[in-house]
Amino acid sequence: AVSAAAAALLRLRAFICSTTTTAATTSTSATTATAATSTAISTAAATATTSTTGDYFSTTEFT
Repeated sequence: AVSAAAAALLRLRAFICSTTTTAATTSTSATTATAATSTAISTAAATATTSTTGDYFSTTEFT
């Protein structure tokens, strides 16, 4: 899950790099897509945090 969040960040960086060259024509759609990507990253990060916490408790606290 942590690597999924990292992969999402790399995709966001690639997306920003690819859209900056055509920013004048795609600024509106880029903003929309970037917001959607940010939401996806936040979701992935929350999932990673949840699964990491779950793994922590299941492996250290309750064994």
